[in-house]
Amino acid sequence: METDQTSSKPRSSRPRKWTGRVLIGLAVIVVAIGAFELALRCIGLGKPVLIQRDQAAGYILEPNQNLTRFGKHIRTNSLGMRSDELPASKSAGVFRLLIVGDSYAYGTTRVDQSQIFAELLQRELPQQIHRDVEVLNASAGGWAISNEVGYVRSRGLFDADMVLLVLNQGDPTQEFEQYYPNDSLSYTLDHHPVFALQEFWDHYLSPKLFPETVAPSHIATPSEEQQTETQNLGYLDELLKMTRTAKTPLAVVYISIPTSPESPTRLIAWCADNHVPMIDLAPVTQHWPAAEVLNPDQAHFNTKGNRRIADQLEKTWPIVMPSTGNSAQFAN
Repeated sequence: METDQTSSKPRSSRPRKWTGRVLIGLAVIVVAIGAFELALRCIGLGKPVLIQRDQAAGYILEPNQNLTRFGKHIRTNSLGMRSDELPASKSAGVFRLLIVGDSYAYGTTRVDQSQIFAELLQRELPQQIHRDVEVLNASAGGWAISNEVGYVRSRGLFDADMVLLVLNQGDPTQEFEQYYPNDSLSYTLDHHPVFALQEFWDHYLSPKLFPETVAPSHIATPSEEQQTETQNLGYLDELLKMTRTAKTPLAVVYISIPTSPESPTRLIAWCADNHVPMIDLAPVTQHWPAAEVLNPDQAHFNTKGNRRIADQLEKTWPIVMPSTGNSAQFAN
């Protein structure tokens, strides 16, 4: 009787070895992803600055946030401002400054709360004007003039002694910024993502790998820009009417990055025609080294840039200080 020799042969161990290698490989991948997620969490990703829809201003910073990103502290008060909580009415003898602006005034998450120029002014102006100073920073990344006026229209002037409107090179021709909570260019959301990896991909990596996905769908023609600029001057008329009705002086600061040195001709004319004090920093900022004063995005000022802006505003403060009555324009 013949014996079945096949059954006596040892079974191959290759499938077991292959399965083991796959499992080890998967485990390494999971651990690597987890470590990367943890590293992103440590620098603040996964918990971005949140915005919320607002009927008048389009959107505002979500109130009462307190977080750290890229080692920088970001805090908002109950009014959605990047500034301290202040009482509705100021104390006697205090000079209250209401700053209204977009990402330049907001400072971005790459600049610590204590180093944005609004905070520097709050700490340093008292030495210059010999009064305590309170600064309310009503700003949000991406806001246009119409968003800013909408905020003031709906909230009022907060018993301010002066309103300082901060504008930059894109503002004169920018249309009302709609509520786009998932816009990859805004770096803001209306909710916290489940994973920091998701934010890293959506807002940092994907736009670089696929820039066509974040390109504007329509580029305004010169005639369209001129029409928008006319509309924005109308919004400035509205803001001026509100401030003058409240007997609160309005002043304008124009800040441009070094690569956009042109001064805004129609804005300057509007300020002159309406006797609104203006500080035009374009003649100064064009001489600042871009690599030294700008964030990696090359579109916003870093900590050193905010320091220089504060220095220039303090240097030229008599131009806008209500008590001086001086509406002359800053000259380099």
